[in-house]
Amino acid sequence: MNNRFDQFDATPCNFVVVEPIPDSVATLLKEDQEKIREAMRAAAAERKIEQVLFVAVGGSWCSLFSGNYIVQRQAKQLKSELINANDFNIKARQNLGENTVVVLASHSGTTAEVVEAANYAREKGCYVVSITGGEASPLAKAAHFPAIYKVPGVSVAQNLLGSLVALYLLQAVEPSEEVDQVLAEHQKLPELLRNIKEAAKNMARQAADKFGGKQDIYVLGSGISRGLAYKVAVISLQEFAWVRANFVDTGEFFHGPLEIVEKGLPMLFIMDSNEKARTVTERAIRFVDQLGADYFVFDAKELAAEASEYITWFTLFFATQWFTFYMGMCQNHNPDDKRYMGVLKY
Repeated sequence: MNNRFDQFDATPCNFVVVEPIPDSVATLLKEDQEKIREAMRAAAAERKIEQVLFVAVGGSWCSLFSGNYIVQRQAKQLKSELINANDFNIKARQNLGENTVVVLASHSGTTAEVVEAANYAREKGCYVVSITGGEASPLAKAAHFPAIYKVPGVSVAQNLLGSLVALYLLQAVEPSEEVDQVLAEHQKLPELLRNIKEAAKNMARQAADKFGGKQDIYVLGSGISRGLAYKVAVISLQEFAWVRANFVDTGEFFHGPLEIVEKGLPMLFIMDSNEKARTVTERAIRFVDQLGADYFVFDAKELAAEASEYITWFTLFFATQWFTFYMGMCQNHNPDDKRYMGVLKY
């Protein structure tokens, strides 16, 4: 493998945060977890909660994917849905009320469509949770419970806090041994991430060595890794590395996208530990392999074989963040630099 990546230092990067991830997770578990547990207990004691909606846009929407996935996989009665904030506002849902928890995320806490959704949910009588780095922001002020993070790493903070909201809400509304087990596994995350740091970095270097400088990369994922695959394609590679990328749900690959596969086509597969999701992804890999596509697999089992699907988002995120950083460096582009975002009016 090319050692050109040794010259790159990710420490100063504000947007593609890599080095502090394990410490950020440890801080969030120490400082925010108990607050979330008590807030969800109080909400469940005051209300008959029947549904939870996760609402955001962009990278924040991707970060709430895991919380929604956890509820949908573990709940017997509690309904859950992940919704784009624009869609939430356009539909102006009428089935909202005190039986609904609405979880919203925005790093600044000022994202217009997310703030609008929070205010609408509050007006309808929903219990509103905001996940934001903006302590005095409109989103924080609109919430019954603002979960404020002050650590480096926006996506990992939002994902962890969203997952904890989901888990403690389930524990309060539908307690089960399975939910307790998933919570226990989250407590071990800092140690796990520290242990896989070099493996995650090496996996990212292998992928960047293969694809550095290339464009038009297809990124595929399913199961809990679907949200991460979307983030890698639409947010990480395009916004931070200035690489054209396309997201494809692996389950939809054989319903149209397979026709564009050809020899040398760059393709990334994000594969978590859920066996059904792996079966779908492995089928797609076999197909593109026989056609000579240039592919790479970010495989959660290679990083942490014993981790459950609920944890593999974090291990895969660790690796793909390194990948995003290296891809930007391969283009002589610092991920902090922007041409349009925050520069031009839109």
